[in-house]
Amino acid sequence: MLKTYLLLIDRDLRAEEQESYMRFIAADSRERVKKFRRAADARRALLGEVLTARIAGGSPGETPARTDYGKPYIPGRPGFHFNRSHAGRYVALAVDDEPVGIDVEEISRARPEIAGRFFAADETEYIFSRPAAERARAFCLVWTMKESYVKREGRGLVMPLASFSVFGAEAVFFHEITCGPDAICHVCTSKSAPPQEIFLTLDGLARC
Repeated sequence: MLKTYLLLIDRDLRAEEQESYMRFIAADSRERVKKFRRAADARRALLGEVLTARIAGGSPGETPARTDYGKPYIPGRPGFHFNRSHAGRYVALAVDDEPVGIDVEEISRARPEIAGRFFAADETEYIFSRPAAERARAFCLVWTMKESYVKREGRGLVMPLASFSVFGAEAVFFHEITCGPDAICHVCTSKSAPPQEIFLTLDGLARC
């Protein structure tokens, strides 16, 4: 069953929580977290690793692998597909029994002026057909759909964003995931039925 998990980072991590979570994840995941220079980025990356490990239900410290294009997967579990994203106050995770992609973005960081460089013509037209006050949200709506599509395909930058339009994408469905007013989240899947949405806070993550 397709499920999405949206974790709201609703407070700072306590020092003992961070230490416990760092011990919980795999060694190479710890190294990836340590490479982030900004504390907020490292915190989101850490929470993404923890959320994935908790939902996957594997052994503590189980090491995810990555495809040649960088898409993570868990060796020995071909029926477990996952994808994650994080931005601002949110960490998003999608899990399914087939390939899936998810993306979350903060609306305040939207840059509609770059749509012509990265989006297909009909997507750019959609964004600039909206009133000026709505263009940031429209940009994020298209951006998260495109990113979730690329991440589902798992081919990284081999698939340029301007090479396809989400409005004409075949054999996939985009489902908008409930966020606060400050962000947009989409999941891309081959399933027409909307996912089961699960919302978590940091205290909820600790109980997973």
